[in-house]
Amino acid sequence: MTRPPPPQDQDAPASRTHRLRRNALIVAIVVLIGLALVAGVGAHYWRRWELRQSRPPPASSALVGGPFSLVGPSGRPVTDGDFRGQFMLINFGYTPPTRRSGSLSG
Repeated sequence: MTRPPPPQDQDAPASRTHRLRRNALIVAIVVLIGLALVAGVGAHYWRRWELRQSRPPPASSALVGGPFSLVGPSGRPVTDGDFRGQFMLINFGYTPPTRRSGSLSG
């Protein structure tokens, strides 16, 4: 006894085309989402790079030390050559002026 072949679905070619279109749409959506993510991450890092380029260099890259010439308390010029071979510390402090009058006048 032989079995009859299973009945053929009349809508088989249409449903296959429908599945292919649906799969193509899903792939296209996934690719677009991936491109949007890559573009967003790229834009983020591009912006960070631009900000880094526009900032002034940090203070640690400034030149420190070197020759100098100042006027000492006696009015005589003082240079770095006066301290060769010695440790030196230069402090640029500020002291506000004080009243020297003996009476308080308002």
